[in-house]
Amino acid sequence: MDIKELLKKNGPMLSSSIKQTILASGLSDEAARKQISRVSKQVKKLHVKLFPRRAYFFYLEDQENTTKFFENLVAALKETNSIHYGAIVALAARGGKASLEKFKVLSGAPEKRKKQKNFNLLVSELINSKLAFKKNEGGVELIELNINLASCFNKDKIEVLEVLEELIVAAMTDWLKKTGLGSYNKLKRSSDFNSYYWDITVPSYVFPFCIKKENVKPGFIVVDILPQYNIQTEHIKYFIKKFESSRSQYPGRFFPILIGNNFEPDAFTLGKKSGFLITTPGNLFGDSVGALLSDLKNTLENMSAAATKKSEEEISKMIRSVAKLEGKSNNIRGQLFELVAGHIVSKAFSGYVDIRKKIHDQNGRKAEIDVICFEGSKAIRIFECKGNNANQVIDLPTIQEWETKINIIRNWLDCNNEYRSRKQYFEFWTTSSFKPEAISYLDKVKASVRKYTVDYKASNGVLAMAKNENLNSIHALLLEHYGAE
Repeated sequence: MDIKELLKKNGPMLSSSIKQTILASGLSDEAARKQISRVSKQVKKLHVKLFPRRAYFFYLEDQENTTKFFENLVAALKETNSIHYGAIVALAARGGKASLEKFKVLSGAPEKRKKQKNFNLLVSELINSKLAFKKNEGGVELIELNINLASCFNKDKIEVLEVLEELIVAAMTDWLKKTGLGSYNKLKRSSDFNSYYWDITVPSYVFPFCIKKENVKPGFIVVDILPQYNIQTEHIKYFIKKFESSRSQYPGRFFPILIGNNFEPDAFTLGKKSGFLITTPGNLFGDSVGALLSDLKNTLENMSAAATKKSEEEISKMIRSVAKLEGKSNNIRGQLFELVAGHIVSKAFSGYVDIRKKIHDQNGRKAEIDVICFEGSKAIRIFECKGNNANQVIDLPTIQEWETKINIIRNWLDCNNEYRSRKQYFEFWTTSSFKPEAISYLDKVKASVRKYTVDYKASNGVLAMAKNENLNSIHALLLEHYGAE
């Protein structure tokens, strides 16, 4: 049997699969081995060591870097139960991209352990085989799967999943504190236990995890969080690998917990049979938390519709619930200020309101508009929104970055015949205040521009906007949860 023709017909293949096909044609084992070892120069093999027992991945030159190449490569990794497969599937379930810190958790690979592939080697092999790439966004190092694997990506927005995860972490942290199950002051995020990384690790001095003896070592609670809603069997295998390895190697007692927003029945059953606690936020923290996460997901995925269709009472209630779970952190409330601002804008100006609109100008420069209002055919109003607490004062570099963003947006508007003739208004809204040098710079910009208008509002100005539109619930929310004064 001609291996080249076999690869043409089936696409790239693992050497063991090629051998089985040759054997099925009637050749002996020895003849099959010789044929594979003597493949023509037109047949290439992947030299990155992804497979056990001297197995190789064969392909033709014109198949390299194609979708079929990567799909068959991942299928081969699955067939050999490779750690790479579990890591790829877990990352795909996050939308195909995550911070390197989060990937330490999702990879299922140890930091360092004898006779096991460690995390750094795993990442190196994924990159060298072009299954994944490293990149830097906003100072955060990320790992991203090859776009040829996009068909298996979770379709949820990655930024939405990150917000949901942050809120589940906050709820879990609060739960551990209130139950006393873990030593709250020693809780760590993205930390290692038994050489594996977990979303949360915390020592426990509670029986039976810890039996009180002299020089006793505590037990541990280890938690992973999957914020997506369609968690399948393949998505939790990385966790099973970490759990089973730790159970066989760690001398002490530990309690593993996997929290996900929604598991497919087979995944839930597999988790329970494996012996760890697998649960949802609703089951662990109560139905109200589960409902909040679902409402938050829908809101973040449809911010423009939520800003205009939700009542001010509904928006205020949701953000107050977020604040209750979030505690002192202002991260999620800060992101939701765009929703609040969008609602105020929709009441103050007639027209279509869009939130987090992604644009790029003729030079390819990209920007995201926090809130934009198309006020009929006469004007376009654009708002930069910073939902800070009172201590997070807007400085001059932030304003200068906004000025650059204005230039990109104006270039984008000027390239559109429909928008070019409309009046353009740019405003910077914050729930905190501005440093004196930032105000001085803003005033100079306001006085110098002629073709468009620039303005800004600190907390008092935003409060006044809410009050002028009789948005009493929003006004109270700003005072209570954004540090506006």
